[in-house]
Amino acid sequence: MVHIIPCKKTSVASHVARLFFREVIRLHGVPKSIVSDRDTRFLSHLWITLWGMFDTSLKHSTSAHPQTDGQTEVVNRILSNLIRCICGDHPKKWDYALPQVEFAFNSATHSSIGRLANDSQAIQEEVRQRLEETNQKMKEAADKHRRVNVFEVGEMVMVFLRRERFPVGK
Repeated sequence: MVHIIPCKKTSVASHVARLFFREVIRLHGVPKSIVSDRDTRFLSHLWITLWGMFDTSLKHSTSAHPQTDGQTEVVNRILSNLIRCICGDHPKKWDYALPQVEFAFNSATHSSIGRLANDSQAIQEEVRQRLEETNQKMKEAADKHRRVNVFEVGEMVMVFLRRERFPVGK
């Protein structure tokens, strides 16, 4: 299972710790151990002290044990591909896609448990089709109560306009 949390490359260790507690600890509790890469944010005194207070061992991946880093790299590659697929024509809105990506990845079956991560694309396609079907049904139901009005130039029409639709002074 992964949790995807948007943050900046410049985030300091204290901010990353707050994000971790808010987004991971609240859901799963304090872990017994964490395998981390050698990023300075995770090697900082704050981070090491914090995990020491919770009796959590902080294990670092090493170049001598490429499996740990390799797993992370594969997951990162899959996640970035999912983000690209979901964002499509709007790459600057990548952070809005993160909940969908997290759900798709965590609900897909992976090779380590007998399923393939590539199933996530099929899941997304199925979800897209179901959403389109539901939207069509909702449109049809709403259209039953609508009538088409075609006005000619010069006809008198009464229009109700809400204040919040127009800026102050317009």
